[in-house]
Amino acid sequence: MNNPNLAPPARTSIDALARAVASDPPEPVGQAQFREAAAAWRIIADADPCNLQALYALAVCLERTDEYHEAILYFELVLASHPRHTEARLGSALCRARLGDVETALTHWDQALNQGADPVACLLGKAYALFRLGRLTESATTCTELLAISADLPEALSSRLAVAVAQRDFETARDLCNRLLILRPGSPTATEGLAFCAMEAGDFDAATVYCGRLVGSFPDEPSRWFNLGVASHKAGHLPRATEAWQEAIRLLPGHAGAWVNLGVVAWEREDLAAARKAWENAAPRGGEVCPEAQFNLALLDEREGDLASASHRFALSAGVESGAPPEAWFRIGCLRLSAGDASGSVQALMEALRIRPEWVEALLNAGIANWRAGDRDAAVASFRQALRYGHDSLLALRSLATLSIEREEYDIALDYHARLMQLGERSADFLYNTGLLLHHTGQLHDAERLYKQALEERPGFPDALLNLGHVLAARGDKEHARECWAEAVLLRPDFD
Repeated sequence: MNNPNLAPPARTSIDALARAVASDPPEPVGQAQFREAAAAWRIIADADPCNLQALYALAVCLERTDEYHEAILYFELVLASHPRHTEARLGSALCRARLGDVETALTHWDQALNQGADPVACLLGKAYALFRLGRLTESATTCTELLAISADLPEALSSRLAVAVAQRDFETARDLCNRLLILRPGSPTATEGLAFCAMEAGDFDAATVYCGRLVGSFPDEPSRWFNLGVASHKAGHLPRATEAWQEAIRLLPGHAGAWVNLGVVAWEREDLAAARKAWENAAPRGGEVCPEAQFNLALLDEREGDLASASHRFALSAGVESGAPPEAWFRIGCLRLSAGDASGSVQALMEALRIRPEWVEALLNAGIANWRAGDRDAAVASFRQALRYGHDSLLALRSLATLSIEREEYDIALDYHARLMQLGERSADFLYNTGLLLHHTGQLHDAERLYKQALEERPGFPDALLNLGHVLAARGDKEHARECWAEAVLLRPDFD
């Protein structure tokens, strides 16, 4: 039985998008003043649609008040008449990035860089866009270019830190955090980075300290309390973890991650009713599907024998495009296999393996499902992969040996049996089957030895007696052969 999934810690500071507009008109203070400024610039722009200063200033004010769609419209009006207006191009890139269109934003940042715009603003934007597109190596290279221009630029260090954490390069991440703390003592980005590094290194007490500092600096941010709960739970401080997650929920009642993890704590103390209530709070009806909550509820349904509901919830969990746990597909595959749906089981297990290709348990079950579905070649491939990643897997070796026998590949089967014997396999059935293989390949002396070993493990084993008699007869020992046959028939009259 699987254990329920904890919701992972949230990266709050590390992934922030640095503002990348290079030069702006004089800034009012606060959004209210920007709105007033936008209204004034709009009057001028409406009266004179060719007034470049008004169009650009209006676009900047709209960006500062989070009116990104309209800001893009005015930035693009500027660019339509002045394609080399790099500030407008940077502004359009920033707005597009905030709306999630990082591909177009990246194009704008590249164009602005080629047109001679402020390289710091362009490279900051490029690093962010490449990071969001999952092009981590390119993002790291861009950050290196940026740091070559300004080695002590905090935004550049923060961007490089985000890449290092995503690449799980925690040694580099720690170095970047320390450099950032020199420039900005108490930096939340650096403190959060150190918390992630500590958790990765298994120093959960240190992670708890860093997360506690962030809670002290941002007591009204639920994500800070949530991360403190994760670190405390890993450090074994369950009361503190529970208090932290409860505080996250007080600040944000619909905090799915905190509800999920409170449910895990309840599961760990065998309070299944409380676990169910917490996970149901994390997965409200009609709301956005929380994959961890649905997966954990499915495990609970499976544990309580409600397999129909478990299958439904595993499917809900697996159906989430982002964040779906591969364990959901694995459990769907296992349930379908138990229900006799071998083909459906194969489909689900292949989804799990698409996410986690080296998962030995999933490969073994895929082998069994393919075997039951009649696809022996696919079964062999799955078991061989399982053997590749899970060295000396007894189930994989036994299955491959049996499949080789079914395919009449006796020499291959003998190789698998030899490996099993090296691993200490000594059951009567195993010894008998090895003897049978040796018998089939004409190795009568070794076959006799294995049949006798099977009889030592299980005296009165009729199949072993029968075939031992055949080997003895083939070797000319008729008297002892007749004795073996007689004893086998006595034990199994249908052999007569």
